[in-house]
Amino acid sequence: MKKKYFLASLLVVVLAIAVICLILWLKPDNSSTVTSANSATNLSNSMLEDKTVSDPTANDTSSNPTEPAEGLSASLQDTEIDCALEATPAGQLVLNVKIRRCFEYFLTQIGEKSLGSIDQQVKQYIQHNLPTNAAAQATDLWQRYLKYREAEGKLQNSGANTDPDHLQRVLDQLTQLRQKYFNPAELNALFGDEMTYNQYTIDRLSILDNKSLNAAQKAQQLKQRFAQLPPTLQKNLEDMSKLQDLRALTQQIRQKNGSKAELQQMREQLVGHEAAERLEQLDQSRANWQSRVQDYLNQRQTILASNQAPEDKQRAITALRERQFSDDAERQRAVTYEHFRDQGTNINELLQ
Repeated sequence: MKKKYFLASLLVVVLAIAVICLILWLKPDNSSTVTSANSATNLSNSMLEDKTVSDPTANDTSSNPTEPAEGLSASLQDTEIDCALEATPAGQLVLNVKIRRCFEYFLTQIGEKSLGSIDQQVKQYIQHNLPTNAAAQATDLWQRYLKYREAEGKLQNSGANTDPDHLQRVLDQLTQLRQKYFNPAELNALFGDEMTYNQYTIDRLSILDNKSLNAAQKAQQLKQRFAQLPPTLQKNLEDMSKLQDLRALTQQIRQKNGSKAELQQMREQLVGHEAAERLEQLDQSRANWQSRVQDYLNQRQTILASNQAPEDKQRAITALRERQFSDDAERQRAVTYEHFRDQGTNINELLQ
């Protein structure tokens, strides 16, 4: 079994890249950033796997493992073992996302240890930390998880295609694969929040791509779709989702030279009247700053083009900078813009 079978989940990679591409596309400075698939996977895992799934039995008690894992690879030495397997008072395995984190923790050793060694290591860990019935359940789940990860590794790589219809097909394919190896309770425990988030991401992209909707209608539908998320995901994603939606819809409005009224209406739909008013004030402040910088750079250019001696030009520019900007922080920013202008950079893009 090759190491690639145990690389991060294909759909998580695709959807993480989708989100990252969208954010990069909307960045005001239009800078170019290269993000590897591994980085996308790490980002998505940190967003998804930290959101635990509630235990199916409300009266379950949690117990931390007492036996350490032996023979960990060099890369895992001195790390905290992320493997909090739990059993109910009746001795049954508690199904939650911690199980998946546990399995993936040991699988990170692929490349340093053989799969056979890891298999025996996990089984030993399970036996040391769970009662008999729960250990048998966990071992069976581990064996099926290995088969699932092998099958997942054989899925066709979809690259960075962010088309919502394509992403939906990938998600459906992955869901069907998981259903072959896990029952509904296991599926929800191991992948529930990830699947919910991935479906939300696809639906969000579909709304943004819907050309039959105006910006305000898109904002309304995005807000309604976000409200359908479980409360825990809403709490964790609210700020990020609002920021991404505002950037995306603002970009769409500006690309088609939409009016301020259209921009204001969209914002009110998405974040409410008071927040929309604050954003309008921020727009005005930004526009004022842009005007001041452009005026300064134009006057500076006039000085540079004059027949004055170099030292006189520098004194004149310094005096201009002190008149145009009120404090040292603003003046330092102005010097930065000077350097960009002198290098031929489009200052208008930097000021957006």
